[in-house]
Amino acid sequence: MKIKKVEIEAFRAYQLKSDGTFDFTNDGEEPANFVALYAPNGFGKSSFYDAVEWAVTNHLERLGGEYNKANNQSAAKSTKNPNEGLKILRNKYVDERVDTKVVVSTNGKNTFERKLPKLRKNQIDMRIELDPIG
Repeated sequence: MKIKKVEIEAFRAYQLKSDGTFDFTNDGEEPANFVALYAPNGFGKSSFYDAVEWAVTNHLERLGGEYNKANNQSAAKSTKNPNEGLKILRNKYVDERVDTKVVVSTNGKNTFERKLPKLRKNQIDMRIELDPIG
C-alpha cells in the first residue's frame, strides 16, 4: 500500500486544509515510489506523521501512555479556556466551526478518514490508553 494523498485540517500544526494537503502522485493517479519530507524545525513534520498515524490507527503512540498523558494534559491546561475541552490534537487557533479532520488516500481500496467529535468543556480530544503491562 502506498499513500497517494494526505489532507489535514485543524490538526496540531495545521490550520487550513489548503496548508495541509500533500499529493504524492506522479502524473495523475500513480503514487510516487519515494517521498521525503524536509523542512526546518517547527514546520509540521511531526504533525504530518501524527496525522497519518491517527487517521490509520485512531491512536498516537508518540503521545500515548501515562507519562505523555500527564505532559499533554499539563500543556493543554496551561493554554485552556475553562469553558472548552483539552485540545491536544486540535489546532487551537482554528475557528470552532472548522472540523478537525485527516484523510489518507492510498493506491489500494482503503481511504482512512478520521474526524474529531466536538468537545465539551470537561473532555479531552485524544484517547490516551494506559499501558496494560504497567
